[in-house]
Amino acid sequence: MTLRRATEVALGLAMLVAAGLIFYATKGQGFAIDELPYYAHIAVKDGVIVDYGASFSPVYLLAPFNGHLVVGGRFVYEAVFATVGAHYTAFVVVNALAICACAGLFFVYARRRIGDLAALAPALILLFFGIAREQFLWPFDLHGSIALAAGLGAILSLERGSRRGDVLACLLLIVATAMIETGLAFVVGAALLIAFGADRFRRAWVVIAPVALYAIWWVWASQFNQSETELSNVAHAPRTAFESLAIVFGSLTGTNSVSAATFGTEVTSLGKVLAVAALVGLAVRIYRGGLPRTIWVWLAVTASFWALLAVGDRPPQSTRYLLVSAVLVLLIAVDCFRRPLSTRAGAVLVVLALLPLPANIDAMLSGKDENVLRTDIAKSRAEFAMLELAGDRVDPSLIVSADPLVAEAGGGLFQAIPAGAYLSSARKNGSIAFTLPELEAQPEEIRAIADAALVAALRLELVSASDPPAGIACRRAAPRPGKPSAVPLGSGENFVRASGTHTPLLGLRRYADAGPGVPIARLRPGGWATLQIPADGAEAGWMLIGKAPLTVCSVSSSAS
Repeated sequence: MTLRRATEVALGLAMLVAAGLIFYATKGQGFAIDELPYYAHIAVKDGVIVDYGASFSPVYLLAPFNGHLVVGGRFVYEAVFATVGAHYTAFVVVNALAICACAGLFFVYARRRIGDLAALAPALILLFFGIAREQFLWPFDLHGSIALAAGLGAILSLERGSRRGDVLACLLLIVATAMIETGLAFVVGAALLIAFGADRFRRAWVVIAPVALYAIWWVWASQFNQSETELSNVAHAPRTAFESLAIVFGSLTGTNSVSAATFGTEVTSLGKVLAVAALVGLAVRIYRGGLPRTIWVWLAVTASFWALLAVGDRPPQSTRYLLVSAVLVLLIAVDCFRRPLSTRAGAVLVVLALLPLPANIDAMLSGKDENVLRTDIAKSRAEFAMLELAGDRVDPSLIVSADPLVAEAGGGLFQAIPAGAYLSSARKNGSIAFTLPELEAQPEEIRAIADAALVAALRLELVSASDPPAGIACRRAAPRPGKPSAVPLGSGENFVRASGTHTPLLGLRRYADAGPGVPIARLRPGGWATLQIPADGAEAGWMLIGKAPLTVCSVSSSAS
């Protein structure tokens, strides 16, 4: 087997292992945070949530998301929903393939400059670059990984200098730009590469097309009033660039740490020292000359990308931007070599590349149960399960996560999803909620959130009433030391009365086993009120909780 073939096989095996690690690390995750609006087909226009409903709705696909053009990402989600449904693993697969493609395309480029074995070393680092944990663990960041892969492919295609290569490059730049603004940085690099050629004017259409399409979209999207760009922030670009460079070097050496909960890393002293050394080395290398023209392309792409972060006021410490930055920095480093490295030098680089891998893999796997993708998912699945249980009885405009009772119970989500939009998507794409047996197996705090969500969805409340009809069954309970009264409720109309001298606060429990329940009202002692409980298919029954002797008389006898 030739060395060239051996490095290709090694890279392929590394891709399989890296994909396996991503699958393992994401096991148990589900739709969370920014993925929920994609699932529910909603967008925000003038601060108002709009439910676009229909799959592949052009207006929904083109609607900005936090000011970004994300038509490519939305199309990927819609395509997966339409083919396999709301199976989260499918999106993990797409993102893993995109990350592998980024490493593969980097290898294709780097082997031309430094040789096969030497190019394998940084490609391995990129495949196991776990410090970029948000990019690796959150499929929603396929926007960035696909944009990076398409941008790299565009530059490689342009280097072919053929008509077919130009067409492919233009299409890839359109794809990259349609995924996220990272694509615009590659458009800048492609424009510079074309400008180096004698036929620059004949080939200008390659970059004009994606820029024109983005400009048309930007004008159209202004109606949504979502722009988060502040041109004055460009003054922060130098600082953003230096911090990004420092973070890249700290991460490449395996010395940076990452917060599991926030997916953020930090600018370390070592990273700053290495960044300064790299800048000095680059300046010396430029002074000596003999550099390929593509180094200016990568410098332009890198500067543009970091400028976009600054203008958008995006923190370089966020690990969602780290993979792109690392790839671009490594591409600049590759272009600094005068000639391909020897086999021995390549072997040394491979050994050096393996050294930070344990730290980077640990950064991806450690604390994975603490990140927001996991802590939010149980809450959202519990809330959505209650929306499904309430069914047609729930107000379509209800945002259950915003309900005060749900927030008080510890619920509430980062993204507001109207009940009608969720239920519509659940019918079309498949449910992402807990099944009722799964909910019953959750910790007490999650079941308490579910109770609050169901009370909000059904709008359960006490209404003043006269005496109950004669002859109906009644149940009584009195509080015991350390324990409140707990009386089962039947489906249908329940007449409720509290005894004693003070006005107790009454609560409802269904899935939670302890606590005061979801507060619904205070009941004047001696007076009657009614509580209407709708029937459903769930086995768990409701309990009325209060720190006073309680009497419940049910018109329906369906509950004991």
